[in-house]
Amino acid sequence: MNRSAATAAPPTSGGTTSAEATSQTEHFTRLAHTILAACDFRMGQSSVSRLVRRFQYRVECNGWNFFDYFANAMQMTAEQRRQALANPDLARCIGYSDPTGEQAVNNVMKGAQA
Repeated sequence: MNRSAATAAPPTSGGTTSAEATSQTEHFTRLAHTILAACDFRMGQSSVSRLVRRFQYRVECNGWNFFDYFANAMQMTAEQRRQALANPDLARCIGYSDPTGEQAVNNVMKGAQA
């Protein structure tokens, strides 16, 4: 195999762009910190980042939602899960990740308050 073929960029065939992936990573990171705050649980930024990346690359494709994955990774008790789910900031974004939809809702809610 020649050197240029080995270093060529892989062909793009749909999927997410770098900006979309970064946006989703930031969304999951914010969600993780919201879950941690709701449970009064402390975790370092590097641990949160590692769990978010692991979710995105290994778990999300298997159909898990982020809350269930993160709660299992944190070994949350049933009481901690109930406490987290009682938080209105989490209740609306547990089912699936939709950063664009979340931003749209937040913009509408800000406009309604003005």
